[in-house]
Amino acid sequence: MTLKELQTAVKKSKLNAYIVTRSNMFIGQDLLDDENPLRALTGFSGSAGTLVVTPDKTFLLVDGRYEIQAARQTNPDEVKIICGRNNLLAQCLTGLFGGKPAKVGFNSFTNAVRGIERLAERFPDIAFIPDTSQIFANNIFGRPCRVFEHKIEFCGVGRNEKIGGISSRISSCGCDAYLFTAADSVSWLLNIRSDALPDTPLVRAYALLDKDGRITLFGDNLNFDFEPADFGVEPLAKLPRALKAYKNKTVGFDAETTPYFFRQLFAERKIAECPLEDFCQTAKAEKNPVEISGIEAAHLRDGVAMVRFLHWLSGNWPGKTELDVVKKLHDFRAQGENYWSESFGTIAAAGPDGAVVHYQPAAETDRKLEEGSLLLLDSGAQYFDGTTDITRTIALGTPSPEMCDNFTLVLKAHIALASQKFIDGTDGMSLDKIARSPMWNEGKDYKHGTGHGVEAIPSGGDHYQGRGHHGHRAKCVIHHLEERGLHIHVVFALRGKDENRDDICGKTQNAREQQQADIVDFRFGTAEQTHAGLHQRIDANDEQHHGTCGSGEHLKPGPAPSTSVVGLAAHQYGGDCGCRQHGHVGEHMTGIHQQGQ
Repeated sequence: MTLKELQTAVKKSKLNAYIVTRSNMFIGQDLLDDENPLRALTGFSGSAGTLVVTPDKTFLLVDGRYEIQAARQTNPDEVKIICGRNNLLAQCLTGLFGGKPAKVGFNSFTNAVRGIERLAERFPDIAFIPDTSQIFANNIFGRPCRVFEHKIEFCGVGRNEKIGGISSRISSCGCDAYLFTAADSVSWLLNIRSDALPDTPLVRAYALLDKDGRITLFGDNLNFDFEPADFGVEPLAKLPRALKAYKNKTVGFDAETTPYFFRQLFAERKIAECPLEDFCQTAKAEKNPVEISGIEAAHLRDGVAMVRFLHWLSGNWPGKTELDVVKKLHDFRAQGENYWSESFGTIAAAGPDGAVVHYQPAAETDRKLEEGSLLLLDSGAQYFDGTTDITRTIALGTPSPEMCDNFTLVLKAHIALASQKFIDGTDGMSLDKIARSPMWNEGKDYKHGTGHGVEAIPSGGDHYQGRGHHGHRAKCVIHHLEERGLHIHVVFALRGKDENRDDICGKTQNAREQQQADIVDFRFGTAEQTHAGLHQRIDANDEQHHGTCGSGEHLKPGPAPSTSVVGLAAHQYGGDCGCRQHGHVGEHMTGIHQQGQ
């Protein structure tokens, strides 16, 4: 379907507008190129965005990360770009209808229950119409894929133990069953992975878990390379029929990740719905010793690959291009033990391309590396024992005074975060302002977030971001841990080029030698466990690895540099979670912009 055809369909349906999200039936951002509805309709290929389509206008809503990219990829005669930080959809609907009655359609398969609820609460005069006929069907999935087990040597806890723990929680909440719709939850719970996506080995399927521990996986074209003897497997089309068994019973689900279609289905089946936080999200946030060890090993292994690459780059960059950089870095990583894939498409942005926050080099845009320019490199790898994400800004030749000034501002932001003391309950948004302060003082800013989480192979989505429903999920995770007597401790430390360590959580020695700040330890445990051995861990890490740098944000494991350790103390059930959205302080030197320009 073309954009014009969609506008015609909206008009014929007597709708005032239609919302198209960049999503699928798993309400996730992990899509193949031909599954991206925004790309199909407008040409915009970014990993986040929303379309609002009226009979005669189209609005593309993006945050600051995609302002330049959206302008490059869309036709200004067809698409109006609205760029901002928060509540863009609400702002757009307000601008269109201004409190007047209206009918707005949405795909009930690709919009979550809670997302539509929030809109309905905000706009009581607008009727939000679920589109089960799928005026625009963007729920493509189900290509044949291989499903394999995530071995116990990597996950540390068997699926039967996980299922038993989660089913007991379902029963204690008064539910007869729970419907898991998030692909990362299903993959974690059953210890399974797939090759359905190139960089994120999630199994795209739903799971229905009974309070008695019976579980069935619902998905299409799943080719198992093992015998799934301890759980059932059915085509997705059989899920509505399976739910008939719960007539007049209660089924739980996560309203943040469950498609609106299921609210309609539950009503038809006379099932009592029970919106609850996804139990797998809180369980997998608590890492077991096997996972902790794997995360550490993966980052050390990735650090070796990165050092080898930087050594190669230092003597070979003249005449090379962005794609040359991508290939070479991939080759070094692929030699590492337990390597699966890149954790996302490598961002290798030379010169002005660095201003495009999630730039993806391609044959038609491949730029040569030039003397006196910057190379932005944002990359990572999926290893079976951990996921990495590391960003470096590299000066090619002699940097200009402006480059040095901007780099210094970013350094100041890192130091400000690293030395900041904050009280319990401080949220990421508060610390975000601290990071921005040095740049604001110079009339500058950056148009992306400050840090995000990265954990073990893999999850799809930033579950610990400070905005939106991910922020809500983070709070639920933290509340859950606190209820169980666990304490969260975050340590920031600065690293210098020399062998002198900086003080933990505070003072900066050799400030001129500092490159960036990093969360070097984020651990769950009792308060006593948290502090005991902390200095020993960091000291031991320093004896082997100097000069680490990265970025971080409160309440989530930062996208740890390959040569540092992200330590997560253990609790039951273990977990896997990664992130593919990227927004690091200092990530994009050329993305720092002068306000008002």
